[in-house]
Amino acid sequence: MVDETCWKSIYVVTLICLFDAIRMSTIGSSAWPYLNIMDADATEEFFGYSKSISSMGNIAAVAVSGYVSNKLLNTSPLMIIGKIFALMACVLYVSINLFPMAPRYIFLSADVLFGISTGAVSIWRVHVAMTSTEKDRGKAFSMAGLAISSGVTFGPILMLVIGYLLPRTGIKLLFSLNLTIYTIPGYLSAIGSITAIFLPGKRCIKRMSTDGQFVIALEKTDSSSSLSTTSVELLKPMDKSIDYLAVCVCFLMKMTFATSIVYLMTLSSAYTMTVFKWTGPQAVFFTSLTLGLIGFMGIMCNVGYILGILSRISERRWILIALSLTLVFYLATYPWPFIQGSIDYETIKNIAFINGTISTEQILVGGCNPTFGWCDTTPPINIYVYHILVVACMGTALPIGQLNLDILYSKVLGPIKQGTMQGIFIGIGDLVNMVGPALISKIYTLYGPKPIWIFNMVVMALCIILWLVCYSRMVPFAKRRISVEAK
Repeated sequence: MVDETCWKSIYVVTLICLFDAIRMSTIGSSAWPYLNIMDADATEEFFGYSKSISSMGNIAAVAVSGYVSNKLLNTSPLMIIGKIFALMACVLYVSINLFPMAPRYIFLSADVLFGISTGAVSIWRVHVAMTSTEKDRGKAFSMAGLAISSGVTFGPILMLVIGYLLPRTGIKLLFSLNLTIYTIPGYLSAIGSITAIFLPGKRCIKRMSTDGQFVIALEKTDSSSSLSTTSVELLKPMDKSIDYLAVCVCFLMKMTFATSIVYLMTLSSAYTMTVFKWTGPQAVFFTSLTLGLIGFMGIMCNVGYILGILSRISERRWILIALSLTLVFYLATYPWPFIQGSIDYETIKNIAFINGTISTEQILVGGCNPTFGWCDTTPPINIYVYHILVVACMGTALPIGQLNLDILYSKVLGPIKQGTMQGIFIGIGDLVNMVGPALISKIYTLYGPKPIWIFNMVVMALCIILWLVCYSRMVPFAKRRISVEAK
């Protein structure tokens, strides 16, 4: 869209993506065990509702951010506001123990603020699309993807290292706050949010040309220098050459990948605690380790793209590969009838938690919640098979699939003001995040993992078929326009 990619602007956005990924990965791996300890009355179903309500805030923030970025032609204020919301959420998250009467509702409030923050910060996709040439688009998006994968990898590792150094009962801080393995993510996220707020950035200003088209001037903003134009371009209204079928298919693929992310961020911790009989600290450790390895796989994928190794394969093929790998995961980890045994029920749950600090040893023999009737008929998945496949398949499919989908979608749109369309694209995925957590948590509580796995297997298979049918239509705007003009 521009004559020259504004790399300094891309670097700033990359750092913001890194901080946001650290927040999502660390809190995502410990949120359920933390809530479960802070409020014994909190259920998996409430946790799912919390994630759904958080996603509603996310969708609202995405819609507002997309519209405002189109009007201002400037994404920086929106990302700063997003990090301010994240900082407010962190304050609530680490101070849940100060509200003994209703801790789960304080958790819910923090979750909603995190959702709003994520929606506002997700406007980085618009920034990358507006400040990169089509030639550099893949590299620019992969740099942001590398930052996200790095955050997913090193965030949980950093949390585990700090948690290992902490005493078992944590450290008492000022104002009755505590630093424990469960509150570490909140403090890490607060540090990242403060840093992101004060990062020097780029901004876009709007002018009108004589023919009524918008002109974008990319300018550097910091405290020590004046503004200087780096590039200028014309942004056109929506063009009839855009293939709206391709756009709709991209929307569907966005929703498809989002369903797997919903599982990982909402249900994986609770499910593994049940099927592998883990305690809360064990769930935090192994879930963090798993997410860290998934993030490492994402790093390798993005580095391969930046170095030009993986970019030799088209975006269309990579998305097809990603869908296939995701289908393999669900097929291989489904609790098939030929697997022997059943999931054991938990036998003891005796946790003492005073002033936010564990005061006695946990005597929790993990397993299935006694209220779940499906455990007797559900065989346990092998722990090694599950974790090897979730890292190998999901760790490859999600980063490589989402990265190439982001790249392809921005190319399908072409040289237009992408704020609103990118907002819709992000919002489509967030719609799954809004409905998905509450829905799958309810289904999981009533029927167990089987219907969730079956649904994902069917969806992945249908999406693979649809992608193959529409394969020839999933091309960049420039190539599509040449085809239209030739007719």
